[in-house]
Amino acid sequence: MFGAHVGAFMGGQLRIENTELFRTGQAANLGRYSSHWHVLSSGRNVDVMDIAYLRNNSYHDTFQRAVVVHSTDYATVMHNVAYHVRGHMFFTETGQEHYALFEHNLAVEPLPHHLLLDDDETPAGFWLPGFTGWHRSNLAVNCHRGWRVRKLEGVASEQTDLTFFNNSAHACGFGWHLKPPHAPPTMNTFQTFTAFRCATGMFYPKRRVASRRGPPPPPGAAQQSPGKLQGWSVRWGAPNGAVTTPCGESAAIRGHCTVLGLGSLSEDVSGDGGLQGPKTVR
Repeated sequence: MFGAHVGAFMGGQLRIENTELFRTGQAANLGRYSSHWHVLSSGRNVDVMDIAYLRNNSYHDTFQRAVVVHSTDYATVMHNVAYHVRGHMFFTETGQEHYALFEHNLAVEPLPHHLLLDDDETPAGFWLPGFTGWHRSNLAVNCHRGWRVRKLEGVASEQTDLTFFNNSAHACGFGWHLKPPHAPPTMNTFQTFTAFRCATGMFYPKRRVASRRGPPPPPGAAQQSPGKLQGWSVRWGAPNGAVTTPCGESAAIRGHCTVLGLGSLSEDVSGDGGLQGPKTVR
């Protein structure tokens, strides 16, 4: 489990596109990932699309991750495919990263990695240390967790620039998984998240109140397309010290998709395994 690794370190530039990477990375050798930005210049904002990008690449059968963004601003990760990668696939490391763009990436069936983080044994397609980065139109398939948000102490807990738009998780254990409990200091917006045939659509622990705004789901929604949760617009944060819980707008529940922690809203859809969680709803 010892292969090539590609990285830009301490101010270097990393640009890779139209490349196949397989049997890459070095298991248990920290920092030796298939592709890796490591502590590049912070606050960089000039010609960023031509400085830091990984585009149109494929990663498969790798020994340690696919893409790692570490303390690098404005990294661009677009149109990549990862399959049978050991450990978390698309990984944002510490929370010191700002405005990393993950767009139109496909993460399929990551494999357990027993020599990195403890949760690498149940790997995610996309791993975040807090509410940071731009995630748009990505798809996670057959992952233990489509998106894993594991809040790290320090800078990561203060991040509040996450944009989450038009992402999907298919056949995952959890479509979206947040643990330990955390709410960023300002609102973050989630729009159009689809969890299809996931055991649990969205999970977050120990939240007290949830609300659904907008028109109710269409009649009979629970009998359509088993396991699909779509149309969510979720605002996540703590405005003016209010209760730090998400709220869904114009939610539609399709089939046997379970969402934990969002309140007892299943009466709106009368479907088996719709929305499950605390009984307090406003």
